Amino acid sequence: MSLLIDSTIKVSLIVLIALAAQWLLRRQSAAVRHWVMAVAIGCAAVTPVVSVIAPSWHLGLNSIASSPSGNGASDPEVSTTSEVLDSSLGAGQAGPVGPAAGQSALERLAVLSGWAWFRLAGPIWLAGVAISVSSLLAGMARLASLASASRRIERGRLANLARETAAAFGLRRPVVILQSSDPALLAAWGLLRPKVILPAEAAQWSDARVRVVLRHELAHIQRGDWPVLVAAELLRAVYWFNPLVWMACTRVRQESECACDDAVLNAGVEGSEYATHLLDVARALTTNRRTVLPGLPASAMARRSSLEGRIRVMLDPNVNRRPLTQHVRVAAVVVLLGLTISIAGLGAQAFFTFTGSVFDATNRTLPDAKLILTNASSQAKHEVRSNRTGRFEFVGLPPGDYALEASIPGFVTFRDQLTVTRNVERTIELQVGSLEETITVTASRSSETADPAVTAAEETRELERRAAAKATQQATLDKCSGVPAGPMGGQIRAPRRLSNANPRYPENLRAAGIGGVVKMEALIGTDGNIQDVRVVESPHPDLESAAVEAVRQWQYTPTLLNCVPVEVRMIVTTRFNNQP
Repeated sequence: MSLLIDSTIKVSLIVLIALAAQWLLRRQSAAVRHWVMAVAIGCAAVTPVVSVIAPSWHLGLNSIASSPSGNGASDPEVSTTSEVLDSSLGAGQAGPVGPAAGQSALERLAVLSGWAWFRLAGPIWLAGVAISVSSLLAGMARLASLASASRRIERGRLANLARETAAAFGLRRPVVILQSSDPALLAAWGLLRPKVILPAEAAQWSDARVRVVLRHELAHIQRGDWPVLVAAELLRAVYWFNPLVWMACTRVRQESECACDDAVLNAGVEGSEYATHLLDVARALTTNRRTVLPGLPASAMARRSSLEGRIRVMLDPNVNRRPLTQHVRVAAVVVLLGLTISIAGLGAQAFFTFTGSVFDATNRTLPDAKLILTNASSQAKHEVRSNRTGRFEFVGLPPGDYALEASIPGFVTFRDQLTVTRNVERTIELQVGSLEETITVTASRSSETADPAVTAAEETRELERRAAAKATQQATLDKCSGVPAGPMGGQIRAPRRLSNANPRYPENLRAAGIGGVVKMEALIGTDGNIQDVRVVESPHPDLESAAVEAVRQWQYTPTLLNCVPVEVRMIVTTRFNNQP
């Protein structure tokens, strides 16, 4: 539908320019005005194709953020900072949210109504196109049926007058003259083998009236009005909902009839005489009408809807009736084609959508996740939140490079770069946030060496704590047993330290008065044990060894994500303070 909306806007601009040009050219001849409208209809018809190949340009307007962020700051990674783990890691337990979290009920209704209309717009448009095209095809079939049921005139008075009039117009294409048994049928159509169908009473017309009628109908053929009429009908079939296109189709019909009237008057027929013949023919056709002509895709000389205005014009001696010149033809084509290329290129920088879903590590949806897109060039921010199914959507994004952030309490903020040159679909997986532990080990140079008996007692207590830790782990897992798995995720149960071992200050460094800070990254496994320890910063190898040895002995309850044990990262800072 975005292509249809884009082309509708551009077609409307082209048609509007043509209608304005017609008003500006109101003192010019009908032939000039008709040609301008005919070229505009052709340009409008090819606009979607030209939009693909035309040089693109766009107005330098920054996009408006769909939901601007107040200060642009994103949520930090969830962590705990203290010797005893804080339970804030479990803040990621997000409750269910609606499809438009953070919006008022009125805004939600507007969004839902908009999407409902958008989903219905496509079928409605296709239905309108189908009806319009079917009507046009039915009209074509009706013309073919009328032609096959009519008598072809190849000799006699009408045939001679037709050949005489065609020669006067310089027509080289053979024109088929038909006479219908219908007393109210008068029309001209066709391209390679054009046809003029006359009513049954045409045989009783005077030579003057036959010449007037044939001059008008053959003028349509000589000017090539029928292909323009069909093109206008096809354009209206596609853009049946656009009133400007309907106005253009009406104007091109009217100007076509007026231009053919001018051709008759330029052949030496007096305006009053022509008006008399036209009124008599229209009266006769209306009185005997059995065939519905308005739906036929053919030129009709005596169409009552425009008859009064045409007679007024043909009786006005001051009206410009000059025929179309080659210079005017070329100038109109060049100007309108240039405008079409410019308009087609306008907005070639389309707006796109970025959609996707947010999941956790167990492949369950994360509702109410905050997503922020920041345009690298304009710094415009777009913010949305995922709905209860984890879906999100950014609409109206101009092409460019964006910084993407996705965050929800309890999880690591997801950051990435995104290039938007088309509609983008992406799945985002958020990882459980990391923990922080800070330990301070204070020693004095005068401190004595630890008593072995005390050390043995501490080791015994540590073994007892480990045994209790295993029982606690099992109890934690048992709480999740039998709980049905749902699609919504984000339910985090933070780990709790069960077994503790404090680092021992190395004797040689204590005596030397050396201290410092050791920073490590550790991985808590699914069983709560420390799986890996990596030193990030260390002032001395002995301090590093003491800190790593202690951390490896720690034990936690499993970190549960949706009742599934998961690994979690932990940052440990150990401060060795040596006091005199």
